Amino acid sequence: MKIGIRKPSIKKSIKARTTGKIKRSIKKATVPAYGKKGTGLIKDPKKAVYNKVYNKTTVSVVPKIDFGSKYSTKSKQSISNNASYSFDEESNVYEAMAERELQIYNDSIEIIKKTTDPDVFFNRFHLMIEKMNRIIEIDSESSETLYFHFNGENVPVYEIAQERIKYLKDNQEDIVSDFLENYKRVIATKIESLKTDPAKRNNLDKFSDRIIKYVSDMGYKNTQDIVNYIQLFRRKL
Repeated sequence: MKIGIRKPSIKKSIKARTTGKIKRSIKKATVPAYGKKGTGLIKDPKKAVYNKVYNKTTVSVVPKIDFGSKYSTKSKQSISNNASYSFDEESNVYEAMAERELQIYNDSIEIIKKTTDPDVFFNRFHLMIEKMNRIIEIDSESSETLYFHFNGENVPVYEIAQERIKYLKDNQEDIVSDFLENYKRVIATKIESLKTDPAKRNNLDKFSDRIIKYVSDMGYKNTQDIVNYIQLFRRKL
């Protein structure tokens, strides 16, 4: 558990009070449970308790930005107290949302490691990037920087999301290559288990059709590799 000063972000604080505020008001008008007290405890009790303690044991070094108000000093103090009280619940909701996106990402990692289905693999690969982008959006909608707790440290969620998006895009060709190796083994096992040449050619065509539609996701090297492999197999029939 972090104790002491939170990492400040002036840019995010300003955005939360402008664009983020507008987005939150829209969600409050369209999503019944959004921003309601106790939502965090219902969705994720463990995280709700953690956030409560975290916000009690840490402080912000950045003073609140006053954009002007028609309220008196006494009214401002009352509003400030209410806002700080509801922030814990709001933070719980946003962090719960971010954690759900991260869980889908982690589940997708396990799925693409095991699957030999091109549709599942490429859909999950794109879903992983989508979920990381969604975490960045959730963080921008929150009134303060959100954190994931990793190895005893609180790491900003947007940093984790940005790093993972970069990793996926930089290593996409290698990740696809690993999948194709498994896919080629499936092709070989299936074709060799069939007894007639027509059945083998028919199944080889099906395997080819299923993977070729993802040419734009495979990259030139991987596309050439799988095309050559299928053509080599076809010549043997």
